[in-house]
Amino acid sequence: MNHGVEKDYQESIQVNVDEARLADSWQKIEHRLEPKRPKYLVPAGLGLAAAAAAVLLTVARSTPPEPIAPIKPRIVAQLEQPLLSQADTQEHRLVDGSSIKLQPHSRVEVLSQSPRLVNLSLRKGRALFRVNPESERRWLIQVAQNQVEVTGTIFEVRRLSHRMEVRVDEGSVLVRGPNIPDGVQKLQKGDSLGVELKKLDSEKPPKSPDKTAALSEKETKRSRRRLAPRQKSEPLPKAVETKQMAEETKPALPSVAELMDGADEARGEANYGRALALLAKARNYPEDFQAAVAVLTRGRLAQRLGKYREAAGDIEWSLSHNLPQALRETALVRLAKVYRSADDPAAAARVARKYLQNYPRGNYQEAMKELAE
Repeated sequence: MNHGVEKDYQESIQVNVDEARLADSWQKIEHRLEPKRPKYLVPAGLGLAAAAAAVLLTVARSTPPEPIAPIKPRIVAQLEQPLLSQADTQEHRLVDGSSIKLQPHSRVEVLSQSPRLVNLSLRKGRALFRVNPESERRWLIQVAQNQVEVTGTIFEVRRLSHRMEVRVDEGSVLVRGPNIPDGVQKLQKGDSLGVELKKLDSEKPPKSPDKTAALSEKETKRSRRRLAPRQKSEPLPKAVETKQMAEETKPALPSVAELMDGADEARGEANYGRALALLAKARNYPEDFQAAVAVLTRGRLAQRLGKYREAAGDIEWSLSHNLPQALRETALVRLAKVYRSADDPAAAARVARKYLQNYPRGNYQEAMKELAE
C-alpha cells in the first residue's frame, strides 16, 4: 500500500477520545449490569471491542436514536369502508401514491371512489391526507356541513364534537360550508383554520307540535284566557295538563350526525340491523343534506346485505333530497346496478339513460350504455 494513502487512511479513522466522557460511559454500562451477574475475566480482544463500542456510543450521544420502523401499510387500489383506527395509528395507501393516516380512535367513511374523485367523510378524530398531484384525482373531505376540496397536497383535518380544524402542510385547499367565514376559504402552505360546528336549523330536531293544536277551538280560547296577564291563575283542564306533561317528558329526537355516529358504531359491531334502523330515521330531516348522505349510506349497506329493493328506495330518496353534487354521479351508477341485481332491467335501463343524459362525458359511460340497451 502506498505510504501516503496509508497515512491518509489512518488519519481518516482516528477518533479523538474524551477520557472523562469515556469514564462516564463505562460507569453507565456497569450500572446497567445485573447485580447477581458473575464477573469473569474479559479477554483482551473483547476488551478492545468494548472500548471501541464505548467510544462510538460517546461520540453519538448527541444523535437521537432512530425510531423503530412501523409496519408498512398495505397498498390498495380502492379504500375499504369504513376506515377505522382503534388504539393505534393506521395508514392506508393507494396505488396512485396518495395515502390517509388515521390517528387513534378516528373514523372516516368512504362515500364514493372513481378514477376522478375520492369522496370521504371524517366522522370522528383526526386524519392526515397526502394527495398525489400527479394522480389528477379530486378529493373531497366532508366534515359535518363543511367540505375540504383538494387535487394535490398534504393536509390534516381534525373533527371534535363541536369544532373542525384544518392545517395545510403542502399545496393548498378550499374549505366550503355554512360554518366557514364568507362561505369559502382558501388555505395555502402553513395556513390553518378552526371553526365551530354550529347546528343548522335543518339539523336540529323537529319542534314539538303546538301544545294546544289538538284541542278544540273553544278549549284553546279558554286556555289562552286563563294564561293571559292580569288574570287569576287557575289549574289547567285535565286534558291540557296531561298533554303538556307528555310533551315535556318526550325525549328529543337525535340529530343526523348523532344517527350517523350511532350507525357507525353499530356497523363496527356487525349489528347491521341497528345500523339500518338508525340511518332510516335520517328521513325525518329532508332539508338537511347530511340526511341525504345518511340515507345513501343506508342504501349502500342494504346493497351489501342483498336487500336490493330497500337499497334502491334509499338511493332514489337521497337523489331527490339535496344529495351533494359530488355524490350524484356515483349514486346514479349504484342505483342502476342495484336495479339490475333486483332483476328489474327496465328500471336499470331508465336510470342508465338518465346517467348518460346528465353525464355525457362521465366516467361510467361504457357500463351505463350496456344497461341502457
